[in-house]
Formats: sequence, structure tokens, C-alpha cells
Amino acid sequence: MPFRRYHIAFAALAMAAVSPQVADAQSIRFEDVTETAGMTMEGRGQAVAVRDYDQDGWPDLFVVSTNGPAALFRNQGDGTFANVSSQAGIDVYGRYLASAWADIDNDGWSDLVVVGEFGRNRVFRSQGDGTFVDITDTSGIEPEAAAASLAFGDFDNDGLVDLFLPIQDATDILYKNLGNGRFEDISQAAGGGGSPTTIAMQATWFDYDHDGTQD
Repeated sequence: MPFRRYHIAFAALAMAAVSPQVADAQSIRFEDVTETAGMTMEGRGQAVAVRDYDQDGWPDLFVVSTNGPAALFRNQGDGTFANVSSQAGIDVYGRYLASAWADIDNDGWSDLVVVGEFGRNRVFRSQGDGTFVDITDTSGIEPEAAAASLAFGDFDNDGLVDLFLPIQDATDILYKNLGNGRFEDISQAAGGGGSPTTIAMQATWFDYDHDGTQD
């Protein structure tokens, strides 16, 4: 299978020495360091999620693919990345569309949820040592739901991040976080299922009416 390049551009901005008035669009330059950064993987990348999953102070990248294995790129801290998917216990292959990091069990470590139109939705719980365990079957999240994306937000202000899945050609799903890595589908009770005939692609939580709760 051919390798697909993922372009990373770094801007060398001497912000301490250059004022905002001087550092305009014409003074900013980018350099393609894709190859030297080690950002290659099989298949066609679809989306990226950024998080310092191992808490070493460097942001890491998780990239899903629509026709190959997803990749967890660990930031080496020197401008390069290493694909540590196998070592981390994240084995994801198929047509996946999105992923997101969130601390679903409030243990201080970021967990990972991966969703796709034709791939099996997956939930990976961090072990706190740079590795993950697949808890999909016990999480309460429907693995076969054709989700195009996902959005985490604590809609009920109970201190646990909840999950919304926009579903293609079916009702959307709102999951309440029960704690300890488990979720419950409360779509109908919350009135957030939506129409089963729509093709939902994206969702975002925000407090649009400033009442202190996420909409």
C-alpha cells in the first residue's frame, strides 16, 4: 500500500523580537518538514487529534485513515515524531472519519475515542503509562453506529465529559458519562436524537445563551 505524506509546516516566529505590526503575513514563512519529521503512514489520512497523551510536555498527534491503519505519532521533542501505535496498544484499521481525546474517567489521563462511517467505533482508555486498553465492549458506546464525527462536552455539569455522535442516515446519539469509562444512551430522554433521514457531519458544544450549560 502506498505511503501518504502528511504536511507539517513550522513557522519560525521570533515573537520576542518582532512586534505584531512587523510580523505580518508577508514576513511569515513556512517550511515543509514532513519527511524529516517522520510523519508518514499508510493510506489516506482523514482527520487529526492533538493531545499530550503521555504528559511529557510535548503535543502528540493521532491521525485516522479512511483506507489504512491509523497512527499515533509521539512527539520526540526534537521536531520529529515516532509512530507508536502498536506499542501504545492502539490497533485501528478501516474507514475512520474522526477521533477525539478526553479524560472520560477523570483519572488525569487523556483517553481516545475513534469513530467512522464503516469502521467499528472504538474507545481506548489510558493506562497512565503511555499505553491504552480497548474498552469498547464495556463502554456502552454503540460500536456499529455510523458516526461522521464526535463532540465531548459536560452538558449536565456533573464533572464528567459526555459524548455526542452525529449519525449518518439515523438518529444522532447523546451519551451521558456515568463515570469509570461507561456511557448511557439518553438521546430520546434528552430530546437530542434528531431526524433519522439527515446526514449529520459535525457537532460542537457551546453555551450559546450564556446560562452556564452546554448547548
